[in-house]
Parts: sequence; C-alpha cells; structure tokens
Amino acid sequence: MVGPSLSAEDRDRRRRAIKTGVVLVVGFSGGLIALSGNASPELIAASVVGGLVVGMGLVWYLSRLSPW
Repeated sequence: MVGPSLSAEDRDRRRRAIKTGVVLVVGFSGGLIALSGNASPELIAASVVGGLVVGMGLVWYLSRLSPW
C-alpha cells in the first residue's frame, strides 16, 4: 500500500515555509509601494512593519478557514 510521500514533520516544515513566505511577500510589498511613492525611509520602514503585521493576520485568518 502506498502512503503519503512526506512525513508529518516535512509537511509541517513546508507549511511553515509557505506561511513565512506569504507574510514576507505581503510585508515587503507594503515597503515597495511606499518606495515607489518616494516616501521617507521612516515611512518605508513603517510600511514594511505594517505589512508584516497585516501578513501575519492574513495567514492566521486563512489558516482558520483551511483544513490544511
């Protein structure tokens, strides 16, 4: 009989990597948008931090919806 190709530990590691990637993409996109608008360095940093917070909230919300 054929079982799953990934162990539970590998599956958890991949899920964590995907979640981390989503948070980073959302966070840095906020900084890039601020950068394209010629914002000050402080505002760019605040945009990245704000985007990371929003990204964490998004991952938390989506993980509650998904049985994954």
